[in-house]
Amino acid sequence: MIMKKILSFLLVFVLLFASLVQVSAANTLYIYVSPNGDDANAGTYAQPVASLKKAVELAADGNAVINMMGGTYQVTDTAVMGDAKDVTIRAYNDEEVILTASQEIAPSSFKKVTDSAVLDRIVDKKAKDQIVSVNMAEVGITELGEIPMSGFGYPEVPKAPQLLINGNMQTVARYPDEEYLYVDEVVDEGVDVRNNTEGKGVMDYQGHGIAIRTNDARVSKWKQAKDVYMFGYFMYDWAEAVLPCTIDFEKRNTISTEYPSVYGVTSNRRFYCFNLLEEISKPGEWYLDRETGILYAYPETELKGDVTVEFITFAKPFITMDGAENVTIEGISFTKGLDMGIDITNGKNITVTDCDFISISSTVIDMDACYDCTVSYCNFKEIGARGVYMSDTCGDINSLTPGNNIVTNCVFDGIQKITPTSTPAIWLRGVGNTASHNDITDGANIAIWFNGNNHIVEYNDISDVCNDTADAGAIYAGREWTSRGNEVRYNYIHDMIKIDTTTGMKVQAIYLDDAFSSAKVYGNIIQNVPSIALFGGGRYNTFENNIILDCKEQFVFDERMLNWMGDSEIKGKLEKIPYTSDVWKEAYPELQTILEDEPNIPK
Repeated sequence: MIMKKILSFLLVFVLLFASLVQVSAANTLYIYVSPNGDDANAGTYAQPVASLKKAVELAADGNAVINMMGGTYQVTDTAVMGDAKDVTIRAYNDEEVILTASQEIAPSSFKKVTDSAVLDRIVDKKAKDQIVSVNMAEVGITELGEIPMSGFGYPEVPKAPQLLINGNMQTVARYPDEEYLYVDEVVDEGVDVRNNTEGKGVMDYQGHGIAIRTNDARVSKWKQAKDVYMFGYFMYDWAEAVLPCTIDFEKRNTISTEYPSVYGVTSNRRFYCFNLLEEISKPGEWYLDRETGILYAYPETELKGDVTVEFITFAKPFITMDGAENVTIEGISFTKGLDMGIDITNGKNITVTDCDFISISSTVIDMDACYDCTVSYCNFKEIGARGVYMSDTCGDINSLTPGNNIVTNCVFDGIQKITPTSTPAIWLRGVGNTASHNDITDGANIAIWFNGNNHIVEYNDISDVCNDTADAGAIYAGREWTSRGNEVRYNYIHDMIKIDTTTGMKVQAIYLDDAFSSAKVYGNIIQNVPSIALFGGGRYNTFENNIILDCKEQFVFDERMLNWMGDSEIKGKLEKIPYTSDVWKEAYPELQTILEDEPNIPK
């Protein structure tokens, strides 16, 4: 009798639970997307929509699962998720889903260049017979884009259009092809924007650009060039500028810019010129004449058969969110865009997992004022700028509330391909965020940068970074007394090179720059790196129990605040932080008396 009552109770419980599950499932909206769908459809399995943008609109009320069926989707606009709640975007049945913003050009559309007016401009005689061209309007591409001014201190904007052949990013024709020219004479230093006292930004200084000369006679062959640009490290090896320029051939080939390099220019610094039809000289180079709409290329392979040619001008994010909560993006490939991949503002519990990001020119995932967000098991390849960026509002600096955002188990292979500095694979800002178990390789500059408080950088494998810059580090932080509680532990940093530069600066495995203080660095393995670490004048930093193998130069600790650095900027930052509040007193008691404790002396 008792057993019958128990069984009856269990049966009622099971039926009740099953009914709850059905109700829950019934309340979840399932939306289907297919490359063969139609945005006029309802989004059901039988009538899928065609775009992620439309699917996101259908999911506006939340509690939805967007199933993307296998195939390639041509992205023409941003999927605006706004304040979406409880939405999952996933590859249906683990099928391969590719979002691409590129436009394909049929290989047969390219024709060999025979116009003597064009060929006569090509400097390299061997290249003349290899150049092909296509009229972009005739293949349906009328938006040609521009090359924006960019670089250290310039606003982050969508990058220049890109040409890809067989998925490989091609190089806008440049001189020299691989190395650099050097500034032999400075005609006009321009404005040192970063050190001016007027509080203006770089864009306020039109008409105050730089003017330089180089002794390389090649410049004299560019007299018909219409839209030349310079890329250069005009002052420091960690601050580049990309600027349009003009050449005055009557004044000894003086190269001038309308806008400044942020730190001005000095002699014997490296640069190259690009966007030159004249300098198509090797396979993989190209040039777009924006006046005629004709694209010229020296392809690495014959353009026929199954060769793919793609042009990218899409200059918007793939996905944006503002106020979203409990959103998951899983198993999607985002490829070939000039702006961000995913832009998240005020996000909570956003998860991006098992996704690929390939040939994204700008910051791939941007987090602003985000909490409890995760980027995991994602692949980042051939990225133009930053991988994952967290703003200083990812966590609350006043209350020291952690952001609890994490980047983990991701692979970054090829970063900073367009904007080489201030564009780390992972940038932790705010409070209480983590970079863990990531593999980062092939980058021009910093791999992981942290600012703020209580961050963890651990178990990352970092190699071949800082390969085109100097005075830089694989893991970097700088110029803060108040960024405390950070730990750099159990990372493997290895196989880096020191490039030859005229500044004589070095690259470090770990760089705590300009009096950065109170970081704990322990348990790391540093192998085959030019310089182990540089602690630039800070205090309360520790470096212990690290294994050092095959490194050429030792750990360095200096006292720069007693000489060239000064203390006005770092004290100004201190004044903006509530370091005397009860929360800060409890967390960082040693900070309370810093101004009375010989603050410029490292301790």
